[in-house]
Amino acid sequence: QSYTRDRRDRESISGIRFPRETYFATCHPGLETTVAADLEKLEWAGVHEVVKGKSGVHFKGARPGVRYATNLHLRSTIRVLELIAEGELDVGRRQEAGDAIYHFVRRIDWSAYLERGQTFRVKAQTWDSAVTSSLLVMKRARDAVCDTLRDEGGWRPEDPQGYLPDVPLQVVVYRDFVQVYLDTSGESLHKRGYRQIMHRASLNEAAAAGLLMLAGLDQGYGGGGNTTTTTTTALQQQKTICDPMCGSGTLLIEAGLLLRNTAPGLFRREWPFQRWSDFREEEWSQARERARDLERDLDDSSLVLLGNDIHDGALALARADIKEAGLQDLITLQQGSCDRFEPSRKPDIVVSNPPWGQRLDREDEETLQEPWRQLGSFLRRECSEGNAYLLSGEPKATQYLRLAATKKHELTIGGVNCRFLQYNIHRKEDKRCFACGQGGHISRDC
Repeated sequence: QSYTRDRRDRESISGIRFPRETYFATCHPGLETTVAADLEKLEWAGVHEVVKGKSGVHFKGARPGVRYATNLHLRSTIRVLELIAEGELDVGRRQEAGDAIYHFVRRIDWSAYLERGQTFRVKAQTWDSAVTSSLLVMKRARDAVCDTLRDEGGWRPEDPQGYLPDVPLQVVVYRDFVQVYLDTSGESLHKRGYRQIMHRASLNEAAAAGLLMLAGLDQGYGGGGNTTTTTTTALQQQKTICDPMCGSGTLLIEAGLLLRNTAPGLFRREWPFQRWSDFREEEWSQARERARDLERDLDDSSLVLLGNDIHDGALALARADIKEAGLQDLITLQQGSCDRFEPSRKPDIVVSNPPWGQRLDREDEETLQEPWRQLGSFLRRECSEGNAYLLSGEPKATQYLRLAATKKHELTIGGVNCRFLQYNIHRKEDKRCFACGQGGHISRDC
Protein backbone atom coordinates (compact mmCIF):
# COMPACT_ATOMS: atom_id res chain seq x y z
CA GLN A 1 0.00 0.00 0.00
CA SER A 2 2.79 2.46 0.87
CA TYR A 3 4.56 1.50 -2.36
CA THR A 4 1.42 2.32 -4.33
CA ARG A 5 1.04 5.72 -2.64
CA ASP A 6 4.71 6.54 -3.32
CA ARG A 7 4.28 5.49 -6.94
CA ARG A 8 1.18 7.66 -7.35
CA ASP A 9 2.88 10.68 -5.81
CA ARG A 10 5.79 10.26 -8.16
CA GLU A 11 3.68 9.63 -11.28
CA SER A 12 1.39 12.56 -10.60
CA ILE A 13 4.14 14.67 -12.16
CA SER A 14 5.05 12.27 -14.96
CA GLY A 15 2.09 12.13 -17.33
CA ILE A 16 -0.78 11.25 -15.01
CA ARG A 17 -2.67 13.37 -12.51
CA PHE A 18 -5.01 12.36 -9.71
CA PRO A 19 -7.51 15.23 -9.24
CA ARG A 20 -9.43 15.50 -6.01
CA GLU A 21 -13.09 16.39 -5.66
CA THR A 22 -13.48 17.12 -9.37
CA TYR A 23 -16.73 16.19 -11.12
CA PHE A 24 -18.53 16.25 -14.47
CA ALA A 25 -22.34 16.23 -14.72
CA THR A 26 -23.30 14.86 -18.13
CA CYS A 27 -26.41 15.94 -20.03
CA HIS A 28 -28.06 16.07 -23.43
CA PRO A 29 -26.16 18.47 -25.71
CA GLY A 30 -27.90 21.82 -25.47
CA LEU A 31 -28.99 21.50 -21.83
CA GLU A 32 -25.68 22.56 -20.27
CA THR A 33 -27.20 25.85 -19.11
CA THR A 34 -29.95 24.14 -17.11
CA VAL A 35 -27.46 21.75 -15.46
CA ALA A 36 -25.20 24.67 -14.52
CA ALA A 37 -28.18 26.54 -13.05
CA ASP A 38 -29.09 23.51 -10.93
CA LEU A 39 -25.51 23.11 -9.74
CA GLU A 40 -25.23 26.76 -8.72
CA LYS A 41 -28.24 26.26 -6.45
CA LEU A 42 -26.24 23.60 -4.58
CA GLU A 43 -23.63 25.97 -3.18
CA TRP A 44 -24.91 24.98 0.27
CA ALA A 45 -23.67 21.42 -0.45
CA GLY A 46 -20.16 22.60 -1.28
CA VAL A 47 -20.55 22.78 -5.06
CA HIS A 48 -18.25 25.41 -6.56
CA GLU A 49 -16.25 26.28 -9.70
CA VAL A 50 -19.18 25.46 -11.99
CA VAL A 51 -18.05 25.62 -15.64
CA LYS A 52 -20.14 24.61 -18.66
CA GLY A 53 -18.52 22.11 -21.03
CA LYS A 54 -19.66 20.05 -24.00
CA SER A 55 -22.56 17.74 -23.14
CA GLY A 56 -22.06 18.46 -19.46
CA VAL A 57 -20.83 20.76 -16.72
CA HIS A 58 -17.60 20.64 -14.70
CA PHE A 59 -17.67 21.41 -11.00
CA LYS A 60 -15.86 20.79 -7.73
CA GLY A 61 -17.12 19.73 -4.34
CA ALA A 62 -16.18 17.89 -1.15
CA ARG A 63 -16.90 14.18 -1.15
CA PRO A 64 -18.84 12.23 -0.18
CA GLY A 65 -21.49 14.88 0.57
CA VAL A 66 -21.47 16.40 -2.90
CA ARG A 67 -22.26 12.98 -4.38
CA TYR A 68 -25.41 12.80 -2.30
CA ALA A 69 -26.66 16.32 -3.01
CA THR A 70 -26.04 16.28 -6.77
CA ASN A 71 -27.57 12.85 -7.38
CA LEU A 72 -30.62 13.78 -5.32
CA HIS A 73 -31.31 17.26 -6.70
CA LEU A 74 -30.05 17.56 -10.29
CA ARG A 75 -32.97 17.37 -12.72
CA SER A 76 -31.62 17.58 -16.26
CA THR A 77 -28.39 15.67 -15.57
CA ILE A 78 -27.81 12.14 -16.88
CA ARG A 79 -24.84 11.09 -14.70
CA VAL A 80 -22.57 12.58 -12.07
CA LEU A 81 -19.02 11.42 -12.78
CA GLU A 82 -16.13 11.81 -10.33
CA LEU A 83 -12.72 12.25 -11.96
CA ILE A 84 -10.00 10.08 -10.36
CA ALA A 85 -7.20 10.16 -12.98
CA GLU A 86 -6.29 11.91 -16.22
CA GLY A 87 -3.32 12.34 -18.52
CA GLU A 88 -1.80 11.94 -21.98
CA LEU A 89 -1.62 8.52 -23.61
CA ASP A 90 1.68 7.42 -25.13
CA VAL A 91 0.24 6.04 -28.37
CA GLY A 92 2.09 5.30 -31.59
CA ARG A 93 5.58 5.88 -30.27
CA ARG A 94 6.50 3.18 -27.79
CA GLN A 95 3.31 1.14 -27.50
CA GLU A 96 0.08 0.23 -29.26
CA ALA A 97 -3.28 1.76 -28.33
CA GLY A 98 -4.47 -1.14 -26.18
CA ASP A 99 -1.21 -1.34 -24.27
CA ALA A 100 -1.23 2.42 -23.69
CA ILE A 101 -4.67 2.20 -22.09
CA TYR A 102 -3.63 -0.80 -20.02
CA HIS A 103 -0.47 0.79 -18.60
CA PHE A 104 -2.25 4.09 -17.89
CA VAL A 105 -5.05 2.43 -15.91
CA ARG A 106 -2.60 0.22 -14.01
CA ARG A 107 -1.01 3.32 -12.50
CA ILE A 108 -4.19 4.01 -10.48
CA ASP A 109 -4.42 2.74 -6.90
CA TRP A 110 -7.49 0.55 -7.34
CA SER A 111 -7.41 -0.69 -3.76
CA ALA A 112 -8.65 2.80 -2.80
CA TYR A 113 -11.84 2.26 -4.81
CA LEU A 114 -12.57 -1.49 -4.76
CA GLU A 115 -12.74 -3.68 -1.68
CA ARG A 116 -12.29 -7.44 -1.75
CA GLY A 117 -15.38 -9.13 -3.16
CA GLN A 118 -16.76 -6.08 -4.95
CA THR A 119 -17.63 -5.98 -8.64
CA PHE A 120 -17.01 -3.29 -11.24
CA ARG A 121 -17.84 -2.54 -14.85
CA VAL A 122 -16.12 -0.26 -17.36
CA LYS A 123 -17.87 1.87 -19.97
CA ALA A 124 -15.75 3.66 -22.55
CA GLN A 125 -16.01 6.52 -25.00
CA THR A 126 -13.44 7.53 -27.57
CA TRP A 127 -13.37 10.05 -30.40
CA ASP A 128 -10.91 11.96 -32.56
CA SER A 129 -8.17 9.71 -31.22
CA ALA A 130 -5.59 7.18 -32.35
CA VAL A 131 -7.50 4.86 -29.99
CA THR A 132 -10.49 4.23 -32.25
CA SER A 133 -12.24 1.32 -30.51
CA SER A 134 -14.28 1.95 -27.35
CA LEU A 135 -14.53 -1.84 -26.95
CA LEU A 136 -10.74 -2.08 -26.87
CA VAL A 137 -10.57 0.66 -24.24
CA MET A 138 -13.19 -1.09 -22.13
CA LYS A 139 -11.47 -4.51 -22.28
CA ARG A 140 -7.94 -3.28 -21.66
CA ALA A 141 -9.04 -1.01 -18.82
CA ARG A 142 -10.83 -3.92 -17.20
CA ASP A 143 -7.73 -6.10 -17.57
CA ALA A 144 -5.63 -3.40 -15.91
CA VAL A 145 -7.95 -3.07 -12.91
CA CYS A 146 -8.10 -6.84 -12.39
CA ASP A 147 -4.35 -7.34 -12.77
CA THR A 148 -3.57 -4.48 -10.36
CA LEU A 149 -5.81 -5.90 -7.64
CA ARG A 150 -4.46 -9.43 -8.20
CA ASP A 151 -0.82 -8.35 -8.03
CA GLU A 152 -1.16 -5.92 -5.13
CA GLY A 153 -4.05 -7.42 -3.16
CA GLY A 154 -4.12 -11.09 -4.07
CA TRP A 155 -7.71 -11.12 -5.38
CA ARG A 156 -9.53 -10.66 -8.67
CA PRO A 157 -12.98 -9.04 -8.96
CA GLU A 158 -15.88 -11.15 -10.22
CA ASP A 159 -18.03 -10.14 -13.16
CA PRO A 160 -21.37 -8.59 -12.06
CA GLN A 161 -23.10 -10.93 -14.57
CA GLY A 162 -26.10 -8.80 -15.45
CA TYR A 163 -26.40 -7.09 -12.06
CA LEU A 164 -25.50 -3.49 -11.37
CA PRO A 165 -21.80 -3.31 -10.43
CA ASP A 166 -20.63 -2.07 -7.05
CA VAL A 167 -18.21 0.35 -8.70
CA PRO A 168 -19.20 1.62 -12.18
CA LEU A 169 -16.30 3.19 -14.09
CA GLN A 170 -16.14 5.31 -17.20
CA VAL A 171 -13.05 5.86 -19.34
CA VAL A 172 -13.09 8.73 -21.83
CA VAL A 173 -10.43 9.15 -24.52
CA TYR A 174 -10.34 12.37 -26.54
CA ARG A 175 -7.40 13.19 -28.80
CA ASP A 176 -5.22 10.77 -26.83
CA PHE A 177 -6.03 12.46 -23.54
CA VAL A 178 -7.62 9.97 -21.17
CA GLN A 179 -9.85 10.54 -18.16
CA VAL A 180 -11.00 7.85 -15.72
CA TYR A 181 -14.17 8.45 -13.73
CA LEU A 182 -16.18 6.85 -10.97
CA ASP A 183 -19.82 6.85 -12.03
CA THR A 184 -21.54 7.98 -8.82
CA SER A 185 -25.02 7.65 -10.36
CA GLY A 186 -24.87 4.06 -11.62
CA GLU A 187 -27.98 4.01 -13.75
CA SER A 188 -28.87 7.10 -15.75
CA LEU A 189 -30.49 9.76 -13.58
CA HIS A 190 -33.41 10.00 -16.00
CA LYS A 191 -34.57 6.70 -14.48
CA ARG A 192 -36.22 8.47 -11.56
CA GLY A 193 -37.99 5.48 -10.08
CA TYR A 194 -41.63 6.52 -10.52
CA ARG A 195 -41.96 5.09 -14.04
CA GLN A 196 -43.73 1.72 -14.14
CA ILE A 197 -43.53 0.93 -17.87
CA MET A 198 -41.71 2.98 -20.49
CA HIS A 199 -43.88 4.04 -23.43
CA ARG A 200 -41.97 3.65 -26.68
CA ALA A 201 -42.32 7.35 -27.55
CA SER A 202 -41.79 8.70 -24.04
CA LEU A 203 -39.56 11.71 -23.60
CA ASN A 204 -36.50 11.14 -21.44
CA GLU A 205 -37.24 12.50 -17.94
CA ALA A 206 -33.96 14.42 -17.67
CA ALA A 207 -34.59 16.00 -21.07
CA ALA A 208 -38.16 16.86 -20.04
CA ALA A 209 -36.93 18.59 -16.89
CA GLY A 210 -34.39 20.56 -18.92
CA LEU A 211 -37.07 21.70 -21.35
CA LEU A 212 -39.29 22.87 -18.50
CA MET A 213 -36.40 24.85 -17.08
CA LEU A 214 -35.79 26.42 -20.50
CA ALA A 215 -39.48 27.33 -20.52
CA GLY A 216 -38.93 29.23 -17.26
CA LEU A 217 -40.88 27.05 -14.84
CA ASP A 218 -38.00 27.21 -12.37
CA GLN A 219 -37.59 30.99 -12.41
CA GLY A 220 -37.55 32.42 -8.92
CA TYR A 221 -37.33 29.05 -7.28
CA GLY A 222 -34.54 28.16 -4.91
CA GLY A 223 -33.98 24.59 -6.06
CA GLY A 224 -32.27 22.22 -3.68
CA GLY A 225 -30.78 24.67 -1.28
CA ASN A 226 -32.32 28.11 -0.94
CA THR A 227 -35.08 27.75 1.61
CA THR A 228 -35.90 31.45 1.64
CA THR A 229 -37.06 31.58 -2.00
CA THR A 230 -40.02 29.21 -1.98
CA THR A 231 -42.16 30.07 -4.97
CA THR A 232 -41.88 29.90 -8.73
CA THR A 233 -43.22 32.39 -11.19
CA ALA A 234 -45.89 29.85 -12.11
CA LEU A 235 -46.85 29.44 -8.45
CA GLN A 236 -46.87 33.16 -7.72
CA GLN A 237 -49.26 33.81 -10.60
CA GLN A 238 -51.32 30.63 -10.06
CA LYS A 239 -50.64 29.48 -13.59
CA THR A 240 -52.43 26.81 -15.61
CA ILE A 241 -49.92 24.57 -17.35
CA CYS A 242 -51.13 22.33 -20.13
CA ASP A 243 -49.90 19.54 -22.39
CA PRO A 244 -52.60 18.83 -25.02
CA MET A 245 -50.64 15.84 -26.41
CA CYS A 246 -49.24 14.51 -23.16
CA GLY A 247 -48.65 10.85 -24.07
CA SER A 248 -47.53 9.04 -20.92
CA GLY A 249 -47.28 12.35 -19.04
CA THR A 250 -43.54 12.87 -18.65
CA LEU A 251 -43.63 16.66 -19.06
CA LEU A 252 -46.56 17.03 -16.67
CA ILE A 253 -44.98 14.80 -14.03
CA GLU A 254 -41.63 16.56 -14.23
CA ALA A 255 -43.41 19.93 -14.07
CA GLY A 256 -45.24 18.81 -10.95
CA LEU A 257 -42.02 17.64 -9.31
CA LEU A 258 -40.26 20.89 -10.18
CA LEU A 259 -43.07 23.10 -8.90
CA ARG A 260 -43.44 21.02 -5.75
CA ASN A 261 -39.65 21.18 -5.36
CA THR A 262 -39.38 17.40 -5.05
CA ALA A 263 -35.81 16.17 -5.46
CA PRO A 264 -35.99 13.66 -8.36
CA GLY A 265 -33.44 11.36 -6.72
CA LEU A 266 -35.75 10.66 -3.77
CA PHE A 267 -37.63 8.04 -5.78
CA ARG A 268 -34.58 5.85 -6.35
CA ARG A 269 -33.87 3.16 -3.78
CA GLU A 270 -30.31 2.15 -4.60
CA TRP A 271 -27.10 3.99 -5.46
CA PRO A 272 -23.60 2.61 -6.12
CA PHE A 273 -21.92 4.96 -3.65
CA GLN A 274 -23.84 3.26 -0.83
CA ARG A 275 -21.44 0.32 -1.27
CA TRP A 276 -18.24 2.39 -1.30
CA SER A 277 -15.80 2.50 1.58
CA ASP A 278 -16.29 6.22 2.26
CA PHE A 279 -20.10 6.01 2.37
CA ARG A 280 -21.54 7.71 5.45
CA GLU A 281 -25.00 6.44 6.30
CA GLU A 282 -25.83 9.28 8.67
CA GLU A 283 -24.80 11.97 6.20
CA TRP A 284 -26.81 10.26 3.45
CA SER A 285 -29.89 10.09 5.67
CA GLN A 286 -29.50 13.77 6.51
CA ALA A 287 -29.26 14.65 2.79
CA ARG A 288 -32.48 12.76 2.05
CA GLU A 289 -34.24 14.32 5.02
CA ARG A 290 -33.19 17.80 3.94
CA ALA A 291 -34.55 17.10 0.45
CA ARG A 292 -37.90 16.05 1.92
CA ASP A 293 -38.03 19.16 4.13
CA LEU A 294 -37.62 21.35 1.04
CA GLU A 295 -40.70 19.92 -0.65
CA ARG A 296 -43.43 22.48 -1.15
CA ASP A 297 -47.06 21.91 -0.11
CA LEU A 298 -49.30 22.76 -3.07
CA ASP A 299 -52.61 21.84 -1.43
CA ASP A 300 -53.62 25.49 -1.03
CA SER A 301 -52.42 26.51 -4.48
CA SER A 302 -54.72 27.06 -7.45
CA LEU A 303 -51.92 25.93 -9.74
CA VAL A 304 -53.35 23.46 -12.28
CA LEU A 305 -51.62 20.97 -14.59
CA LEU A 306 -53.82 19.71 -17.41
CA GLY A 307 -53.12 16.88 -19.83
CA ASN A 308 -54.84 15.36 -22.83
CA ASP A 309 -54.08 12.56 -25.26
CA ILE A 310 -55.98 10.57 -27.83
CA HIS A 311 -54.48 7.21 -26.83
CA ASP A 312 -56.05 5.48 -23.82
CA GLY A 313 -53.02 3.20 -23.39
CA ALA A 314 -50.65 6.15 -22.98
CA LEU A 315 -53.03 7.79 -20.52
CA ALA A 316 -53.22 4.59 -18.47
CA LEU A 317 -49.43 4.66 -18.14
CA ALA A 318 -49.56 8.35 -17.28
CA ARG A 319 -52.11 7.82 -14.50
CA ALA A 320 -50.05 5.03 -12.93
CA ASP A 321 -46.87 7.12 -12.99
CA ILE A 322 -48.64 10.24 -11.71
CA LYS A 323 -49.92 8.24 -8.75
CA GLU A 324 -46.46 6.78 -8.09
CA ALA A 325 -45.03 10.31 -8.10
CA GLY A 326 -47.73 11.47 -5.68
CA LEU A 327 -49.11 14.08 -8.08
CA GLN A 328 -52.65 12.75 -8.61
CA ASP A 329 -54.16 15.79 -6.85
CA LEU A 330 -52.25 18.24 -9.03
CA ILE A 331 -52.55 16.75 -12.55
CA THR A 332 -55.85 16.24 -14.38
CA LEU A 333 -56.05 14.15 -17.56
CA GLN A 334 -58.61 13.95 -20.37
CA GLN A 335 -58.85 11.68 -23.40
CA GLY A 336 -59.57 12.88 -26.90
CA SER A 337 -58.06 14.46 -29.96
CA CYS A 338 -56.27 17.76 -29.55
CA ASP A 339 -58.74 19.65 -31.74
CA ARG A 340 -61.60 18.58 -29.42
CA PHE A 341 -59.76 19.27 -26.17
CA GLU A 342 -61.55 21.85 -24.01
CA PRO A 343 -59.37 22.64 -20.95
CA SER A 344 -61.20 23.36 -17.71
CA ARG A 345 -59.13 26.55 -17.40
CA LYS A 346 -57.47 28.71 -20.01
CA PRO A 347 -53.84 27.56 -20.30
CA ASP A 348 -51.17 30.15 -19.52
CA ILE A 349 -48.27 27.88 -20.47
CA VAL A 350 -48.37 25.01 -22.95
CA VAL A 351 -45.40 22.63 -22.99
CA SER A 352 -45.62 19.66 -25.33
CA ASN A 353 -43.69 17.07 -27.30
CA PRO A 354 -45.99 16.47 -30.30
CA PRO A 355 -45.44 13.50 -32.66
CA TRP A 356 -42.58 13.73 -35.08
CA GLY A 357 -41.53 11.10 -37.60
CA GLN A 358 -38.23 9.89 -36.17
CA ARG A 359 -39.70 9.51 -32.69
CA LEU A 360 -42.53 7.23 -33.83
CA ASP A 361 -40.74 5.65 -36.83
CA ARG A 362 -43.13 7.37 -39.21
CA GLU A 363 -41.58 8.79 -42.31
CA ASP A 364 -44.79 9.71 -44.15
CA GLU A 365 -45.11 13.49 -44.12
CA GLU A 366 -48.88 13.20 -44.38
CA THR A 367 -48.93 11.45 -41.00
CA LEU A 368 -47.33 14.47 -39.34
CA GLN A 369 -49.60 17.12 -40.78
CA GLU A 370 -52.84 16.43 -38.93
CA PRO A 371 -51.61 16.40 -35.29
CA TRP A 372 -49.58 19.59 -35.81
CA ARG A 373 -52.50 21.30 -37.53
CA GLN A 374 -54.76 20.28 -34.66
CA LEU A 375 -52.22 21.62 -32.17
CA GLY A 376 -52.01 24.96 -33.99
CA SER A 377 -55.80 25.24 -33.99
CA PHE A 378 -55.92 24.41 -30.27
CA LEU A 379 -53.32 27.04 -29.41
CA ARG A 380 -55.11 29.80 -31.31
CA ARG A 381 -58.52 28.80 -29.97
CA GLU A 382 -57.77 28.12 -26.31
CA CYS A 383 -54.49 29.82 -25.45
CA SER A 384 -54.67 33.43 -26.57
CA GLU A 385 -52.14 35.62 -24.72
CA GLY A 386 -50.38 32.50 -23.48
CA ASN A 387 -47.02 30.97 -24.35
CA ALA A 388 -46.37 27.61 -25.97
CA TYR A 389 -43.10 25.66 -25.84
CA LEU A 390 -42.88 22.77 -28.31
CA LEU A 391 -40.19 20.17 -29.01
CA SER A 392 -39.63 18.98 -32.56
CA GLY A 393 -37.09 16.67 -34.12
CA GLU A 394 -38.56 17.15 -37.59
CA PRO A 395 -38.15 20.65 -39.07
CA LYS A 396 -41.01 20.21 -41.54
CA ALA A 397 -43.56 19.39 -38.86
CA THR A 398 -43.77 22.87 -37.33
CA GLN A 399 -44.93 24.53 -40.55
CA TYR A 400 -48.38 22.99 -40.06
CA LEU A 401 -48.91 25.02 -36.88
CA ARG A 402 -49.29 28.18 -38.97
CA LEU A 403 -47.55 30.08 -36.17
CA ALA A 404 -44.24 31.91 -36.08
CA ALA A 405 -41.79 30.97 -33.34
CA THR A 406 -40.39 33.82 -31.26
CA LYS A 407 -37.46 31.85 -29.82
CA LYS A 408 -35.58 28.70 -30.77
CA HIS A 409 -33.23 26.53 -28.70
CA GLU A 410 -31.28 23.72 -30.33
CA LEU A 411 -30.44 20.51 -28.50
CA THR A 412 -29.82 16.82 -29.17
CA ILE A 413 -31.94 14.05 -27.67
CA GLY A 414 -31.28 10.40 -28.40
CA GLY A 415 -28.92 11.35 -31.22
CA VAL A 416 -31.60 13.45 -32.94
CA ASN A 417 -31.05 17.16 -33.51
CA CYS A 418 -34.10 18.89 -32.05
CA ARG A 419 -35.49 22.38 -31.66
CA PHE A 420 -37.36 23.66 -28.63
CA LEU A 421 -39.57 26.46 -29.93
CA GLN A 422 -41.40 29.22 -28.08
CA TYR A 423 -44.60 30.70 -29.49
CA ASN A 424 -46.35 33.79 -28.14
CA ILE A 425 -50.04 33.24 -28.85
CA HIS A 426 -51.48 36.65 -29.68
CA ARG A 427 -55.05 37.63 -28.96
CA LYS A 428 -57.23 37.97 -32.00
CA GLU A 429 -59.19 41.22 -32.02
CA ASP A 430 -61.60 39.94 -34.65
CA LYS A 431 -62.46 36.50 -33.33
CA ARG A 432 -63.08 34.31 -36.32
CA CYS A 433 -63.60 30.62 -36.73
CA PHE A 434 -60.34 29.17 -38.01
CA ALA A 435 -62.30 26.40 -39.75
CA CYS A 436 -64.92 28.36 -41.70
CA GLY A 437 -63.55 31.91 -41.60
CA GLN A 438 -66.77 33.48 -40.30
CA GLY A 439 -66.57 36.13 -37.59
CA GLY A 440 -68.23 36.25 -34.20
CA HIS A 441 -67.45 32.74 -33.04
CA ILE A 442 -64.67 30.20 -32.69
CA SER A 443 -66.25 26.86 -33.38
CA ARG A 444 -64.85 23.40 -32.66
CA ASP A 445 -67.45 21.87 -34.98
CA CYS A 446 -66.84 23.68 -38.26
